[in-house]
Amino acid sequence: MLSRKRVITIIIILLLVFVYIDARLITDDQGMAGLFNVDVSYSGNVDWSSGEDYQYRSEVSGEETYDRDDLTSLRVANSFGEVDIIGESRDDIRIDYRIEIKAATEEILERTIDQVGLELNHSNKELGVLTAKPDNRDRMNIATYLTIRAPEELAVELNSRFDDIRIENIASQVVIDSSYGDVELLNITGPLEIESSFSNYEINGIQEMITGRFSYTDIVIDQLSSDLELDLQFSDLDLYLANGPDAWSYDLSTNFGAINSRYDFQLTEDGTRIDYYYSREGQPLIRIDGRFTDITIH
Repeated sequence: MLSRKRVITIIIILLLVFVYIDARLITDDQGMAGLFNVDVSYSGNVDWSSGEDYQYRSEVSGEETYDRDDLTSLRVANSFGEVDIIGESRDDIRIDYRIEIKAATEEILERTIDQVGLELNHSNKELGVLTAKPDNRDRMNIATYLTIRAPEELAVELNSRFDDIRIENIASQVVIDSSYGDVELLNITGPLEIESSFSNYEINGIQEMITGRFSYTDIVIDQLSSDLELDLQFSDLDLYLANGPDAWSYDLSTNFGAINSRYDFQLTEDGTRIDYYYSREGQPLIRIDGRFTDITIH
């Protein structure tokens, strides 16, 4: 049987379908860059995601390499398309991109090909990676897929919508604002800050503090070894501790939810609210505030 939280989540997702359809045509990114490997083809397939018959399709792909110079951070903004960011021991940034274009007519497709690409902006020791898209996006869909290999010590800021994310091997701060997608974060040795909705998160190998605000999201954190501070709404958390339960301080609460653990936590219940508090001087703190949230500590 579906829980009350799941029923509410499903209803809200159904209501947001129409928002999703219209959002396929919305983005803040602008600009142009050189194009590579352009191939125009015809397909009789129908893209039902927006109720439009996108018979004409094309793909633009390319590679950009940017010297690190004085850069200390990387900022990426992408909607509708997967993003992989991989930290490596290197002195430059390599960006492989693929842009899929679907259009209702051949004329729209050919016009759009001339207006899409990748835009790089270097300012204040930060490299911005943006998707260049046309102002008029009627009767078309555009999705951009990015794989970025960068020096592992660069800080990363990512804004992503409607697709999947993978970030790994970053030795600096990572800030993420995402919705509608699966997210995997691996081996990040700097602090991690997240704001997310309608997503699934898998987090492993984080060595500094994790802070996050999540709504309508399932989160799995494995091998936690740092401070953790989360605000959860209509979200479930599975937390696997790297050390035993006595290695932590706790400040846990959930309203209309549950706190589950194989450890002997002495919970306090007051109406719809469940709390657990235990302080150990000098130990990392797990602070979680949830609403319609189940917290499970393994």
